[in-house]
Amino acid sequence: MSIQRPGKLFSSKWAEYGDRFNIEDTGADYQNGRADIETGFPPQTMKSVLQGGVPPWGQDHNGILYKITEAIQWTQGGGLAFFNQEWSNKVGGYALGSVLRSQRFIYVFYINMMDGNLIDPDTGKITSDYWVNYDKPGNNWAVLSILSDNSDNISFLDSDTFRITTKVAGPLANVYVRPSTKEVKFLGTPDFPFRTVQDAINAVPNGGTATIYLWYQDEYTLMQDNTMNLPGLLANGWDIGHRNLNFVPWGQDERDKFGNYNDETGALIDQLKHDLVSSHSEEGIWHFSIMKKPIIHIPVGVDNVSNMTIHGYIRGDLGASVVFEHFEFVVQRGTQLGNHQDGSPFHPFLSYVFNGCSFVNLDVLNQLYGGWEGASNTIKFTRCHTADENGNLVTEGKFICLGPATTTLTVDFTRLSSDTETLNGHSYERYEANAEAFFKRIRNYQSAQMRPVAYRMKGSQPVETFYYPQGLKTSLDLDFS
Repeated sequence: MSIQRPGKLFSSKWAEYGDRFNIEDTGADYQNGRADIETGFPPQTMKSVLQGGVPPWGQDHNGILYKITEAIQWTQGGGLAFFNQEWSNKVGGYALGSVLRSQRFIYVFYINMMDGNLIDPDTGKITSDYWVNYDKPGNNWAVLSILSDNSDNISFLDSDTFRITTKVAGPLANVYVRPSTKEVKFLGTPDFPFRTVQDAINAVPNGGTATIYLWYQDEYTLMQDNTMNLPGLLANGWDIGHRNLNFVPWGQDERDKFGNYNDETGALIDQLKHDLVSSHSEEGIWHFSIMKKPIIHIPVGVDNVSNMTIHGYIRGDLGASVVFEHFEFVVQRGTQLGNHQDGSPFHPFLSYVFNGCSFVNLDVLNQLYGGWEGASNTIKFTRCHTADENGNLVTEGKFICLGPATTTLTVDFTRLSSDTETLNGHSYERYEANAEAFFKRIRNYQSAQMRPVAYRMKGSQPVETFYYPQGLKTSLDLDFS
């Protein structure tokens, strides 16, 4: 006969409202015919009364069946056991393959990977505690957990099919953004681009790598909805998560058409002046930055409750990274600033690379990068410059706020006089990169901790102390003047 599912479930326990005794594990009054779990009914209940026997108690029968049906009802109702140390010690530990429910998380279950396991699986606190070796707190319990339904994750529980779905970064390795698009379908492709940067970020699996292309003629802000309006608190900035992203301008093919420009059209110089962030130095020579830099605005405002300066920002998780290829970051001037700056526009948990980027109006904020504790990371500048709102190069201002963690700073490729391009007989120089001159100045660091490295003495008394930004690792020879 095959095993079949019971046709009726226990809606109540045996004798739930009847007369019953509580059955002890051991030590019942055997002489009077009482039963317990370890021995059952004693021998006296199995003899005739005429031979000195004692009738079994009906209340014991009810009590025994109550306990049995209580356990069956719990199982029929989908119940799973928690770890029980007293029980485990008594029976010699849990058997291989036993499944227990966590008392810390209702959605976590443990499966036992070792016969005779006496250890509470809830003693493990992190995933590496489980099913590794006997020295770990979890001691050979494996974790069974419910998968997240967050479709932003690489693997998630699909809400339509209830199957595990794993996204791959391949089709989303190149994502396009154009706020000015007239399309009503947003797929992140060149024909159907997203309207906001955050939409493009969300299209990349969290933990994935992708290049995000920003339309060169549009302007952007460090806000998820690409607005300049701040919500009144430090919120709604770009959230990179665990991703590794490369931001690149797109839609401008002037880089491939330099050879087609000529002075006779009258449009050559005007086009270069308009599209290539150029400035005239002497006849026949123009400074240029290869192509027009799309502007990324950093809006600035005030939290009316705390009276702190707030701003747009990029944030992410430790280990994530971003690369910006040829953008101009402009800190917006407001009519009012708060009494203190809340955080920084560039979250220090991310690693940054800025190639050919400009940073305008650094004097508005106390710092653009750093300021949080415990965030050691790297930041690199290649062919970058700092400027005021009129385009004049400046070497004054603050950029990095150093806390107790370590910031590794790299600055590459300052402009040389021979760094030129010749187009149709005319020489064009790259726009001057002054990042090295900027970051060499110690006064340009907003530091939460400075350490004295030298003193200027007058006689035997120090009259001036020279400080070095602690937590900074760089190959630059810093300027103390």
